[in-house]
Amino acid sequence: AVAKGELDTFWEKTAALGPDSIGKALFQDTVLRLIRRELRRGTGLLIDTEDLAKALHEMLSTEAREQVGPVRVRRRRKSSRAKAHVGATQARTASMPPRAPQPPPSTTASTGGA
Repeated sequence: AVAKGELDTFWEKTAALGPDSIGKALFQDTVLRLIRRELRRGTGLLIDTEDLAKALHEMLSTEAREQVGPVRVRRRRKSSRAKAHVGATQARTASMPPRAPQPPPSTTASTGGA
């Protein structure tokens, strides 16, 4: 006998660990940027995210590649909160009065009156 809801949980976990779900997570722009950063730290080379995505796709088994499908880097859309922050910052800087130009610092050292 299976406890109530246990079978549903099992299938949800199985689906989440499937090649399709892992492929979607793996090819998120944020994940690719993280891997790219680690590669840059280790090798000193800056790899293009599209090239990295293709290399990762080639590492998958043939069966997994068929389930994941063609390589598509999935970029997250900016949330309305992030857009509001950018808009507020632009409005705040637009309403500020212009700064008066500052004279360059003097390069002559004072002698102290000796």
